[in-house]
Amino acid sequence: MPASGTPSNSIVNNRQTKERLEEAVAELNSNVQSKERELQAKNQELQDRNNYIQQLEEQLRQATINRREEDATAHQEEVAVVTIEQQPAQHHIPPPPPPQHVLPPPPPQPLPANPHQYEECFPRIPAPQLPKFDGRGSATEWWMSFMAFIRFTNIPAVRAIQMLHFYFSGISLQWFNFLDPVKKTSLDVFRQAFFKRFKSSSPFNKDLLRIQQQPGEGVEEYIYRVRKLATDSTLDEAAVTELAKDGLQQRLRELVVPQRPTTLEQLREQAILAEDAVDIKRTVTNGSPEPQAKSVVDPSLVAAIQTAMLTMMPTNPPKEQQQEVNAAYNSRPYYQRSNNQRPRHKGPCLRCGGKSCFDKSSCPGFTSECSFCYKRGHSTQACHTRLLENATKFQNKS
Repeated sequence: MPASGTPSNSIVNNRQTKERLEEAVAELNSNVQSKERELQAKNQELQDRNNYIQQLEEQLRQATINRREEDATAHQEEVAVVTIEQQPAQHHIPPPPPPQHVLPPPPPQPLPANPHQYEECFPRIPAPQLPKFDGRGSATEWWMSFMAFIRFTNIPAVRAIQMLHFYFSGISLQWFNFLDPVKKTSLDVFRQAFFKRFKSSSPFNKDLLRIQQQPGEGVEEYIYRVRKLATDSTLDEAAVTELAKDGLQQRLRELVVPQRPTTLEQLREQAILAEDAVDIKRTVTNGSPEPQAKSVVDPSLVAAIQTAMLTMMPTNPPKEQQQEVNAAYNSRPYYQRSNNQRPRHKGPCLRCGGKSCFDKSSCPGFTSECSFCYKRGHSTQACHTRLLENATKFQNKS
């Protein structure tokens, strides 16, 4: 047996190497042929598409020429008919003149070879504008706008992060410029860094704890302020609802608290209904609608509450109080009786439901306890909560 490295072994190794090279060359030739066939198929597909586009162009050109000829013929016929009608009646009517030769229209502009260029023919929807962030507003609210901007424009996340250089200003722009570039390569990592820097670490907002409905501020504006302050807060909705409920105006709070709302939406609906009821009671008390009422009151609800109040409250004032008013008025000289000092018909008392209660110490409802809401300071028949509930039931039945 020949030893290793002899000429026989070298011949065998060269033969095996040659076979492997031949197999590799054959495989490479096969791949080249496959790629050539794919390229030929692509070329054929492109040629078919170009032929189809040329056919469409030819059809469009021919249709345009035919339409022009038909329009010209129809116009000439109309002109001939009008000319014949304007001429005096004759025994022989000359035939209409032959149609004139119409020049073919200029060929249309060639369609783009790239199918993606067809999109330029259609009007584009204006891109939404992302508000700028200076680091002082609500980080959560701005991030929601940023995500909506990405979804609408279909921009890649990394490119959208790079564009934030033009949407940051002040503190946020300085932070963005010195941020680690690695954190700008992923949307999740960038989101964590963004909230870590600009979202408050406190579980609540100090302004939210001191929230109060301002004079002349409607319920919708007040709830909007509450939601804006609670955006970056970690408090649950029930806690935020309690804070918003405590910040309502006193008249609204007296009507809303017994309803026990648990969400901001429930609080908004009940506060709006209470606001309408307070406006209606003020209208009934003064005898004329308030000129600067902010809320739009449902006419059916107004009629329902007015009917309930007129049904529940007495129509005639107590005899003793009316005599006292007349005596105080008649004891004055006539020249001192001005129009605003004369006895006038007052609205119902908000504590007892009666009329002409000038002094709350003499009002029977001031020391009584309501059997409906279990609060002191008004009688049951003058309870705001009961009147509002009865009016709502009356409206639902009607």
